Amino acid sequence: MIDEIKKYVKEILMIVEFEIWERNREKHMILQTRNIQNNMTMLPYESDFLCLIHDYCKMNRIMV
Repeated sequence: MIDEIKKYVKEILMIVEFEIWERNREKHMILQTRNIQNNMTMLPYESDFLCLIHDYCKMNRIMV
């Protein structure tokens, strides 16, 4: 009985963590893009290229 409850609670926690991750996904992608930009010296067209990739992924709901 206790094992079943633990399993059920664990499943709920996984679902909640995934939903929180889903909500914060765009924020994470923006932060990742900023980190890439901060860690590299980028030419303007390279930065534009990253933005285009981000927009494409956002439109098509693709995780990078």
